[in-house]
Amino acid sequence: MLEVTASRDLLTGKAFVWDIITDFRNYRSWHPFATISGNALKGEKIEYSLNVVAERFGDHDIAARVTSAEPLNQICWSYGLFRIFSVEEWFSTTTVPGGTRVVHGMRFKGPLASLFRKRLIRQVSPMLEASVEALVRHATAPGTAGKLRRSSSNRLGRKRRRSKTSGS
Repeated sequence: MLEVTASRDLLTGKAFVWDIITDFRNYRSWHPFATISGNALKGEKIEYSLNVVAERFGDHDIAARVTSAEPLNQICWSYGLFRIFSVEEWFSTTTVPGGTRVVHGMRFKGPLASLFRKRLIRQVSPMLEASVEALVRHATAPGTAGKLRRSSSNRLGRKRRRSKTSGS
């Protein structure tokens, strides 16, 4: 198994961040690589499109399923060839002093994940970093509070740490 994450602390409440990461319909407006259609509810099928894959192999949706949806805490979806190569992607939020920590992560399983471990780390780490940076920009953009439930008047993002990897 391989896990890659990126995180940021935002000076805003969890509800505000949660509204952004579970509003699949509007991912295109802030997420640099992904579009998602469907409902952010556990067990729901969603259509997921990772644009970096589309650039290389053509535009197509990936059938995925929401495997976890714990309001204000974590949303996770899974896709792949489940015995050969599977991906669990998630966002989680935790309360930290003065705001919310958001973590975007991907967990890779199966023999292909082991085979392509170094390549996955090299390619996925910058993608996750870019997605959390885009989330911070979106959350701090003027007018965003009017589009989502207001949780705080100060929405400045601060970098938490670089991507980390772990595996066994």
